[in-house]
Amino acid sequence: MRLTYALYLVIPLLVGGAVFAIKSAVSGHAQRQMGVGPIIQCPSEVEMGEHELGETAENRFTLRNAGSKPLKIFNVRTNCSCSGLERVEDAKYSRLESTELAPGQTIDLAIRVGVKGGLGRAVKNQIAFETNDPAYPEFVITATINKVTSGICASPTSVLLDTLVVGQRAAADVDLFDYMVPPRRIERVECVGAEGMTAKLLPAQAAAPAGAGDNDAVDVPVGRVHIEFEARKVGPIEGMLLIYVVGETKAPNGIPVVGRVTQPVQVTPDTLVLPVVTAAGPRYISEVQCRAAANTPIEVTVSQKVDGLVVVATPTNETRLVWTVTVSDNSPADRRSAKTARRVVTLTVREGQKSFDIQLPVILAQE
Repeated sequence: MRLTYALYLVIPLLVGGAVFAIKSAVSGHAQRQMGVGPIIQCPSEVEMGEHELGETAENRFTLRNAGSKPLKIFNVRTNCSCSGLERVEDAKYSRLESTELAPGQTIDLAIRVGVKGGLGRAVKNQIAFETNDPAYPEFVITATINKVTSGICASPTSVLLDTLVVGQRAAADVDLFDYMVPPRRIERVECVGAEGMTAKLLPAQAAAPAGAGDNDAVDVPVGRVHIEFEARKVGPIEGMLLIYVVGETKAPNGIPVVGRVTQPVQVTPDTLVLPVVTAAGPRYISEVQCRAAANTPIEVTVSQKVDGLVVVATPTNETRLVWTVTVSDNSPADRRSAKTARRVVTLTVREGQKSFDIQLPVILAQE
């Protein structure tokens, strides 16, 4: 009797629950047909075309509430940290986590995906979120990158020329590889952003670099670039080697070329201030060091006298790679300026057959 009584209770509950679920689903689709309640209109599949490994693929679309009641979007999530659902307003992107659309309202959305995966293959990313649309309690958008390709890669990926002195030359080689099958051809190379830099495209001369060729692809040597640089002026080297590929209209691949150019002699400090404040009182004498940037002896002399200043240059040791320049203010106390003044000492540096001048500012501070 107890078993029979329990069955009488359980069976109606099961049947009732199933009927309720069926009625809810039918009710949701019926509401969509009549335009009643919240109704989501949004693509469930988005194709993003072919993209290179490491690029950011993007596709924009709209999401609309076609119903008569507010549509709620919440609990947005993705199957990969490389992708996300973003709202686009005034050309600005913001990550969408939840939102609510009034009846008839439309918003602009974008999916951006950092391209990963096997080269030559299609890659799918899914973005899911919950809604209060009875027909779609969970909505899934599948974003497909139709094919992952690769740009020309380089070894090394950047060229470091270190520190050069004016007049010095440097050279470097960059090997180029391609993962495409068949491999693409290099049309030309170009140097920009650095005066004195030239590049020449040569036939491929290297095997694949260690670590290249991952992602089930074969990396094929497609060329070598020989770079030459002549240091012409002091300052940072901020060049770029541009690689143009036959048949491609997009922006060329860029390989940074960096370094620094200095004078053959480094002056430390590059400015003197007199007097020097000490615990014993002001001192009207100070010094700088002139150090040869290359391992070549130099000779430092004072080109012209400066009124009120005594300037003496002497080698620090027998190698004559470092010189000490002493500057003292011997002006009488009553002739020293009542306000800050600036003087310039000109030093002539000789290195072998070459010579050049260095300007050393001296600030005479107000006492």
